[in-house]
Amino acid sequence: MKSTKVLKRWNDIEFKLYVPKKIDANNKIEVHFPFLNPETGKNKNIKKSTGIDRYASKKMYTEQASLLIDALIELLTAGWNPISDTYPDYIKLTGQSKMGECIRAWLKLRTLDFENGTISQEELNTTTFLFNFYSEFLKKNNVFLQKPSHFTVNDINFFMRTMERKRGLSPVTYNSYIYRLTFL
Repeated sequence: MKSTKVLKRWNDIEFKLYVPKKIDANNKIEVHFPFLNPETGKNKNIKKSTGIDRYASKKMYTEQASLLIDALIELLTAGWNPISDTYPDYIKLTGQSKMGECIRAWLKLRTLDFENGTISQEELNTTTFLFNFYSEFLKKNNVFLQKPSHFTVNDINFFMRTMERKRGLSPVTYNSYIYRLTFL
């Protein structure tokens, strides 16, 4: 039998600490909380134990659980869905994602960075220009739908040499573009 204690309440959500009667490798100390599943309209009990040392003292694991709850509240405030482990409008990229999806996701992230004030309008414009130009280059060469893992340093260098010829890039601009492309 587990013991249960409500550690924190936030927006009508009770975060409970579940401590198993017998603590061992098969029994974790967990934080449980209900989350309304947007697909079914029903509450689902979410269990998290990240950062809680099951062999620590009661005081220590309670503090660790409180820190976990604070992190969970921060994630929930940002719109995190613990069932799908995603955020609203979040594009989950995988090893199977195509280059076009990766570029769109990166430009969306940079736009959010600008809206949050972490990059300038000039940086956003430069990044957008570069990745739009890169997208057109990939489409022209019929590789826009390839996975990023298929691209090599030589592919990037070929693109950059092509761009350098067309636009007459200075060494500083050339290197700044190479740097931006490394984020893909």
